[in-house]
Amino acid sequence: MQAYVRGTWEASQYVMRKADINEFTTWRAIFLSKAEIENDGKAIKKTVEYEWSPSRYERKEKKEEEFTALPGIRLKRNGAASTSSLPSVCNSWGGVGNKPENSQRVVLRIRSPRTACVSAPCFGQNLHNEEEIVLAGTTWRGWDAWLDKAPPVGFDQQPETSYVKPTQESVEPDQGGLASRARSPTASAERGSSSTASR
Repeated sequence: MQAYVRGTWEASQYVMRKADINEFTTWRAIFLSKAEIENDGKAIKKTVEYEWSPSRYERKEKKEEEFTALPGIRLKRNGAASTSSLPSVCNSWGGVGNKPENSQRVVLRIRSPRTACVSAPCFGQNLHNEEEIVLAGTTWRGWDAWLDKAPPVGFDQQPETSYVKPTQESVEPDQGGLASRARSPTASAERGSSSTASR
């Protein structure tokens, strides 16, 4: 198994280096109890303007939409996490497995270095129609959490929508090793992701 994971990671790194991709944005949906969201979320409503197209082959149009950021959410990161390069997948994810009672979807937007990519749709056992990317539980450049849906733009396209700045210093390992802790300009919180009902 270790050899398989190592080989998958090395192949993914080779492909991304060839494509000159050093950093990238993905999305991940999880389900949290509404009580946890209300108590810790510190919800902030924000209107985001972005360019949108129903497919990659159609012309983009400007769109304005309201999103709710959750800068106070506390989460722990898995050793590996399934994410998607398509925000629409996570913004409509219904969850699998056991969800917390009276739960609601929270979508994470993650900015990662290339080395965090274990496998990508072009290589590995991924769900290609969801453009699944598996991230290792290593250092991320930055991330934020949004109630129900996240802005469909990456940190590089519209960094002002972020509450965790996409810098190398935004995430540091904790004493546990696998989990990590990020400090936001607006909130100090343990951050990461873990859920059986996630994408």
